Amino acid sequence: MKRRGVLWKEVIVAVSALFFSCFGNAQDTIFDFSQRESKITFEVKHLGFLTVGGAFKMFSGTIVFRKDRPVEMNSRIVANSITTNDSSRDATLKSKEYLNVAAYPEIVFYATHLSRVDKEVEISGILQIRHVQQKVDLNFSIAQGMLENRMLLKAETTLKRSDFALDFGVMDELVGDNITVKLELLGIKRLD
Repeated sequence: MKRRGVLWKEVIVAVSALFFSCFGNAQDTIFDFSQRESKITFEVKHLGFLTVGGAFKMFSGTIVFRKDRPVEMNSRIVANSITTNDSSRDATLKSKEYLNVAAYPEIVFYATHLSRVDKEVEISGILQIRHVQQKVDLNFSIAQGMLENRMLLKAETTLKRSDFALDFGVMDELVGDNITVKLELLGIKRLD
């Protein structure tokens, strides 16, 4: 009889372990980036003294927290959504010679390492533009107001066009190599 009680305890432990391994991520909190309320903008020098700005208007992404630790982040930008408020320049940026949006419709980022210190999130990951992948480090500040279901992440970084094989051919000298990218991502907590 005593053996039967021990067997039941083993069964309960095994079932509990199975349950928690299947549903152990129930503590994960997923924030989806609001395309309407977020911004992905950039600036680059032109002719050595002018600054040209632009933005991507269509994108998606998520950041996942387990308790207060970030554990996953990814995003996809629709390359064809690039705009600089100059249709001729936009057409050039979308062309085969530059972003080649027909062959590479998305710019993709996924995190490989995430850590949090107070109101800062440090994220290392892979950014793919066209066929080129490069490691990128981002330091986000986090703001979470009175609404716990929203989180604002802000970061600024500099990318080199040459690292992603983005050149304008004979016109390449007219455009700066450094691109300042500003991210202002409003994450809305996913309700399950």
